[in-house]
Amino acid sequence: MKQRRNVCLQRCSMGILLLLLSLTGFSQGKTVTGKVTGATDNQPLAGVTVQLKGSETAAATDAAGTYSIAVPNDQAVLVFTFTGMLEQSVTVGARTSIDVQLKLDDASLGEVVVVGYGTQRKSDLTGAVGSVKASQLQERQAASLNQALAGRMPGVQVNTNSGRPGGQTNVRIRGFSSIQATSNPLYIVDGVALPMGSQSSNSNAIDFINPSDIASVEVLKDASATAIYGARGANGVILVTTKRGSRTGGKITYDVDLSVPTIGPSRVEMLNAQEYIDVENLSYDNIKVYDPAGWAAGSYSAVEDPRVKRQKLPNLFNADGTPKYNTDWLKAATQNKLSQNHQLGITGGNGDNSFGAYLGFRDDNGLLLNSYLKRFSGRFVFDTKIKEWLRLGGNLGYHNQEENIVDQGTGGLNSVRMITESFSFLPVKFPDGSWGDNYLYP
Repeated sequence: MKQRRNVCLQRCSMGILLLLLSLTGFSQGKTVTGKVTGATDNQPLAGVTVQLKGSETAAATDAAGTYSIAVPNDQAVLVFTFTGMLEQSVTVGARTSIDVQLKLDDASLGEVVVVGYGTQRKSDLTGAVGSVKASQLQERQAASLNQALAGRMPGVQVNTNSGRPGGQTNVRIRGFSSIQATSNPLYIVDGVALPMGSQSSNSNAIDFINPSDIASVEVLKDASATAIYGARGANGVILVTTKRGSRTGGKITYDVDLSVPTIGPSRVEMLNAQEYIDVENLSYDNIKVYDPAGWAAGSYSAVEDPRVKRQKLPNLFNADGTPKYNTDWLKAATQNKLSQNHQLGITGGNGDNSFGAYLGFRDDNGLLLNSYLKRFSGRFVFDTKIKEWLRLGGNLGYHNQEENIVDQGTGGLNSVRMITESFSFLPVKFPDGSWGDNYLYP
């Protein structure tokens, strides 16, 4: 009897153990299904990797964005990864269906650059390519793109030959390739090549584009640019991509900057009218002091005493030889006017349709008198998805730029040199309306 009871207990214990093992096994293994879409446009994402964290078990979404993967228990964690999207981890729990929306990875998209024949990730590039983003261009406001590129990337030399608003700036990517022909790079704006200016041009076509309308700039530095653009790319290629509409909803931006050009505290002080007369008188008197023999021999008989000469110029000097005018040519030839730059942007849209309107007004007043640059710019862009396989986009722009170029001239005729060399006892204008000039004091 006792023996039969032991056998019964053993059989019961074995049955309970098998039941528990079967229940445990049933509760641990299950299949999780779901769909992965983009957070921006809610469109299904194909090729998303769904991996069981800590194991090699993985699956991929199909063309409809759906997936199916086996998990061992409720504590399992699924990791969703996709190029250009932020990685997302989800704990399974008691669920058997998990839908996920992946967000764009802005940092990853920033590593994609335009290379002339499409786009590539920076890590996949084999050529020498430099990139500048819009945020970097806006750190230092400039009237032209060339000025904004100064000091932004290695291997790109930017020389500004004029201080006037929007003054001529030369960009050299591969050095100077010719003495007579232009060494300017080729500019491609949204796929359209701009005319290449000569080295003697006061400005280039790229100088008329509003830098605030630019989204990114890529510079092709090496000789591989000629394989795409031919001989025109021999001096390097600058690819400019302008701003488009927004796919993440509406946004209005307004940027303004104000400035007043001034002369720094460290400047060369010029002689005023009376100081110049005193120095000229002293230099004449020193002839007989430092060369008495030549003076006695009449070697300087052709040199007229400046005191006598000034008596013959009553329009410039009083009867006692004092000057009638005392002109500060630096003050007379410069100005301190307000410069302003206003930029308005209106964007909107969703994953399928987007638009953008950009308005700009720039009024730069230079340091030299009457030097200025006025620019009005407006752009309207749109992109729309008509079919899954068809997208349509447009770009309508208007630019009107007016400038007064005051830094022309060579030798002694340029304005900056004339400010330094003009006699201070000359007026800007005489009472009769005629202009003062150095030739009036022979």
